[in-house]
Amino acid sequence: MSELENITKLTAEFPLVFARGIRCASGFDDGWYPLIRQLCADIEKILAGLNPEERAIFRVSQIKEKFGGLVFSTRMQTTTANNQIFDLVYLAEEPMVYEQILDLVSKAEERSRQICEVCGEDGARREGNWIRTLCDTHANGAARYEGTRGCPGG
Repeated sequence: MSELENITKLTAEFPLVFARGIRCASGFDDGWYPLIRQLCADIEKILAGLNPEERAIFRVSQIKEKFGGLVFSTRMQTTTANNQIFDLVYLAEEPMVYEQILDLVSKAEERSRQICEVCGEDGARREGNWIRTLCDTHANGAARYEGTRGCPGG
């Protein structure tokens, strides 16, 4: 599946996670889709337990590959009329909710470094023109990605 198709499926399946859209998604292949899907499902459960005001300040900023690992960036802030920033950590009835989300993200990002980006089998970090996490088959037989990846500016 193309990356756009993967993102389209995720945004349709997890409306709370992607209620505010996503700023940038680039650079992850099908092999990580199940990992990212499970992460979104876990975050969706947490968000479902919040009131609408608290949910409204959650946003996925980026989903991408960097140095062979998943980067899943989130924000949980809002700005008031006088530009004060409030973090969900202080607004939520359960003050540890954002930490729970960050813990899920951290575990998924760590796990991605052991999963082949292409097929989802066990993988390891491979260095070449691009640092990627690949299984032996894709490291030895697949063409290296020669272009640039990533979101604008990063």
